[in-house]
Amino acid sequence: MEKYYNEEIIERLKKIADHYGLVSQIAKLNEELGELSSECGYAMIGKMNENIYSEIADVLILISQIEYLLGCGKKVNEQIEFKTRRQIQRIDREEQEKNM
Repeated sequence: MEKYYNEEIIERLKKIADHYGLVSQIAKLNEELGELSSECGYAMIGKMNENIYSEIADVLILISQIEYLLGCGKKVNEQIEFKTRRQIQRIDREEQEKNM
């Protein structure tokens, strides 16, 4: 969470997460993912509006809280490292194949 938020926001996120708990925040995330998915659908057909920013924020907030509640920040960061490296390797291979 520290990568995205200042200390004040982090403390607020933790207080909210501790208050509502894991199950509640997972359920809320599921709801917010649906709303973000809907906004992404609008964006894909050229009808993006300002609501997408709010929905992205909602999802990031809840993911940060769930990561905190599960205590899995290190494991998540390891997966981000692995997956981004792997995708760059795939892109590099695609670009090499195009240049052949």
